[in-house]
Amino acid sequence: MKKTKDREKPHFYCSKCGKEVPFNAEICPSCRTSFTKVMCPECHYSNEAKFFSRGCPVCGHMAPALSLKQKQQKAKLAVNKRDIVFLITLPILVILFVLLALLYLRS
Repeated sequence: MKKTKDREKPHFYCSKCGKEVPFNAEICPSCRTSFTKVMCPECHYSNEAKFFSRGCPVCGHMAPALSLKQKQQKAKLAVNKRDIVFLITLPILVILFVLLALLYLRS
């Protein structure tokens, strides 16, 4: 049986009855209140539910914790970007050094 952690996903509650509701609910299943927007309880930012899929986009409230696999992928992406920058920068520096050396030798 797979265990789920409550911290891995944001929770949404009805502002009228206080019951937890699904992320993409348009109507509260308990009191039938219709939803048009979601409001962050911390900073009171309000927008459509799709903007809150990873927690509040302004203050990060209820942002899910990254899994180990997600952390590894993020670290790998950072290394790949660093490698690309290095591979682009090194030949440019070599070319500049050679050009400067040729200019120095001509004078």
